[in-house]
Amino acid sequence: MKVLVTGNVGIDVVMGTLEPWPQPGTETVVGERTLRVGGALGNTALALHALDIRANYAANVGDDLFGRWLYDELKAHGCTLTVTPGPTALTVALSHPNGERTFITHEGHFRAFEGGRLESQIAALRPNDLFLVCGHLLVPTLRTHAAKLCKQARARGAAVLLDTGWPPEDWTEEVRRELNDLLENC
Repeated sequence: MKVLVTGNVGIDVVMGTLEPWPQPGTETVVGERTLRVGGALGNTALALHALDIRANYAANVGDDLFGRWLYDELKAHGCTLTVTPGPTALTVALSHPNGERTFITHEGHFRAFEGGRLESQIAALRPNDLFLVCGHLLVPTLRTHAAKLCKQARARGAAVLLDTGWPPEDWTEEVRRELNDLLENC
């Protein structure tokens, strides 16, 4: 069985616990912070590696300091990514006492994602292979082509899995219609 994963990968800076929400123009000190591999694809890559499942990945990172760190971290976990010019996406996650988190994301390299080998990788899928699209709502080119790619993978007999992430424009009717097109092939 072959596993193909595409989607968002970036740097997560997780800070907290934050209560109450700070007033504009002030500074707040929190007790915890961590810098880690993030994004749905990043988390998936780490989980698959821990389960000793080999996968192919179609994603990119920027060519800055964060991108080099992210590339090296994921390569050590069996995930090789494309490096594209520009900054790497960065998310600051603020943890709240109730366990919820608020995410603030700079899209960085997401706009530079072209998919490259993605169509040829989908063409190589066979029945019972897996195609996972994760966090695509933050990656403009992937978002535009996701329905077509999922349909192609499904036509090859692959199981198509979807982890949308949270849409930046929220769960509008338009977003719901967009996802309905995807779900036909998941």
